Amino acid sequence: GPIDLLLLGDSHAEHLFPGFAQALPDLNVVFYGKAGLPLHDNPNYAVIFDTILNTREPYPVLISAMWHARVKEVGAQSKLSVKLSETLQRLEAAGKPVYLVDDVYQFQFDPQRCKFTHPLSGSTHCSDLKDMYRQTRDSYMFALEAAQLRDPDLVLVRLDDLFCDEQACRMDADGQLFFRDNNHLNIQGSKLVGSAVAGYLRRHPKLALL
Repeated sequence: GPIDLLLLGDSHAEHLFPGFAQALPDLNVVFYGKAGLPLHDNPNYAVIFDTILNTREPYPVLISAMWHARVKEVGAQSKLSVKLSETLQRLEAAGKPVYLVDDVYQFQFDPQRCKFTHPLSGSTHCSDLKDMYRQTRDSYMFALEAAQLRDPDLVLVRLDDLFCDEQACRMDADGQLFFRDNNHLNIQGSKLVGSAVAGYLRRHPKLALL
């Protein structure tokens, strides 16, 4: 059927799909993705962008990626912001409202250290200091914010308060684990993010259709 909402990007867009699908059960939520940055001039995405740009339906496109690890693919934050702006302009010219989605934190340990107690100490390790998240986020957020400055209609959806407080970032809460490895959400984590972002999009005037 016709697309109602499109998630575009690498595996860090893909891991949002189950959560969005559950949070928006009346909509046809679709994921298009490949490895690499979701940019119009990335050969990996050539067929995907050809498909999106040549469909008339004005469905919204949410773009997400493992931003901090992919900046090096274009060489610098400034180049990423320019290429993002070019990509956004093409999508908007095709009638697609576009949203940039922030990334989740990449922890310095795997979920096993959080799920299971250490055999000697009897302790678990489920959090990293917030400063480590800030360092990671600073490596790409300038590019996303610069793209937003170039396009006043662009909405930047931030995820920093979902897993972090002022002191630390955690991969669990209330006995639930939200990550399947150190940087990908599991089903429960996807549901948490999907519900939060879908609620935000419903409140946003550009997406009253949700």
